Amino acid sequence: MRILDKNCDIDNPREVWNFINNNYRDNGKKFMWHYYLMYARTVGLNINDLKFEQVKKIPFLPSEEMLDNIINTIHKNKIRNSVRLLKFGLRIGE
Repeated sequence: MRILDKNCDIDNPREVWNFINNNYRDNGKKFMWHYYLMYARTVGLNINDLKFEQVKKIPFLPSEEMLDNIINTIHKNKIRNSVRLLKFGLRIGE
């Protein structure tokens, strides 16, 4: 709320939404608007709730070259062997 308070009039929902819309991406908009709604309900502002679509991000998968570099920099054999297993898709518990 401090960020909103510093950058816009928090008693004006349109100004708050413009700030959130211009400065946050995807799921960040959803969370900031949710926090603002909690504040607005506490103060007694009458605001409609907005619906946001959940944006699923693709996880980062390192390339084989990056994994080889990581394995080569590890000095302890036990940890190096565990990372080698991860490279081939096995879980450590298997």
